[in-house]
Amino acid sequence: MVTRAMIVEGLHGLGIGPGSIMVVHSSLRSFGRVDGGAETVIAALKEAVTRSGLVVMPTHTLCMIGRPGAEPFDVHRSVAYTGQIPNVFWQQADVLRSLHPTHSDAAWGDRAAALLADHLHRGPVGVDSPLHRAAQWGGVVLQLGVGHGSNTTLHLAEVLAEVPYVQVPYRKEWGDVALMRTEDGRVEQVPMVNGERPGCSSGFVAIEPLLRDRGLQRETMIGSCRARAIPALAMLEVAVELLRRNPAALLCDNPECPHCTVARGLIRQPGR
Repeated sequence: MVTRAMIVEGLHGLGIGPGSIMVVHSSLRSFGRVDGGAETVIAALKEAVTRSGLVVMPTHTLCMIGRPGAEPFDVHRSVAYTGQIPNVFWQQADVLRSLHPTHSDAAWGDRAAALLADHLHRGPVGVDSPLHRAAQWGGVVLQLGVGHGSNTTLHLAEVLAEVPYVQVPYRKEWGDVALMRTEDGRVEQVPMVNGERPGCSSGFVAIEPLLRDRGLQRETMIGSCRARAIPALAMLEVAVELLRRNPAALLCDNPECPHCTVARGLIRQPGR
């Protein structure tokens, strides 16, 4: 049985402590049995960094106008597809959630409001987005039982490297406009800022050997959960350097991927 104290101890072993900023990607199932479930994991994260730090979790919803079954984003109600821990986290009374109809983030800590401010008028994960600010403020990417396929910050690397496919959607039929419910109940159509639409992340696993070779991944086990911490800014430097050399380096190799096949076609165009 994994306890709160065990999780805090594991986080300290990764160099996470009071004042730390962490962008958390997680799988509750990876821990095995947790005494208290998702609430215990969240309590441990908060205890480790204290209010002087920040706990940040992506709470993405992809409320695109053409996505089947998508409903307007409601910051108070929309369920995230990023897992059980984030969905418990964003609903807690002391946690804030950014106003973004496709790629909202939730945060806890004294600087949470500053981190999330004005996300609606920024790219989903681009320049001056909450994930960019977390990196600039010295944050780490914390992976709890998941790999780099869930590492949203690497989409920021694609923007910073100016790869030619940042405006390629995961699926063309989803369109380039999102739906959002306002505080007074109206539904608004919201275009993507700068046309940025984060796509497939399955190929992000290719970054792992580079991070390992540079000693940027710290790892430990918490129960059956493999926990890893990577300094976000250093990771971005590695990823941007890689993408500037080879813009296709983080695309997946699935020939039927609706995003990566189009992205490769753009990269191969004359003059690139």
